[in-house]
Amino acid sequence: MTDRSGHPVVFYDIQALPAPNSSGVTLIGGFYGYYANTGLQEIYPSSTCYVDGITCEAKNARFGGIVIEALTAQPSEDDER
Repeated sequence: MTDRSGHPVVFYDIQALPAPNSSGVTLIGGFYGYYANTGLQEIYPSSTCYVDGITCEAKNARFGGIVIEALTAQPSEDDER
């Protein structure tokens, strides 16, 4: 999975985080994208990604996890990679 320029990206699901000033947890949804070769230090600010040149979108799965959904059936014609 890459960004438009071909840099590898990875997505991580957010399930639960410790609640501030509480002994419980706060359940939240969503996910973060990162550039894979930065040790998770640089955030990838988009849900759009590319798999074998096919435009895809990362989404939360209904019961947790990440789903990568193809938005096109074929590689993009304007793909410069």
